[in-house]
Amino acid sequence: MCYNSITVIPYYRNTIVERRDKMSKTMSLKLEEDLFLDIKKISEIFNISCSEFVRNAIKKEIDAKKSDFMVKMSNVPYCDEEEEKELVELLNGLTDDDLKIVKKEVIKL
Repeated sequence: MCYNSITVIPYYRNTIVERRDKMSKTMSLKLEEDLFLDIKKISEIFNISCSEFVRNAIKKEIDAKKSDFMVKMSNVPYCDEEEEKELVELLNGLTDDDLKIVKKEVIKL
């Protein structure tokens, strides 16, 4: 499938803009033409820029992903060499009987 290459770049005078004490960065995106046209149409209806629409959508996606298990685990520090050695020794000492699943639970985070 072939898509048209459309670049969405927010226009600012100096490219980098200070906003709420944070620096904004410019990012180039390639979007399918239908998606671009939807963004443009909805932005016009709500009288906001395409850039603001895309930023809001990205913020919503990031907020949704922050509760994901893998994101939470990415903040857990690695163990040091001593802890790793202790864990490996414990795991190597497990028998086949130890490794049998006796109960299964689903934990929602």
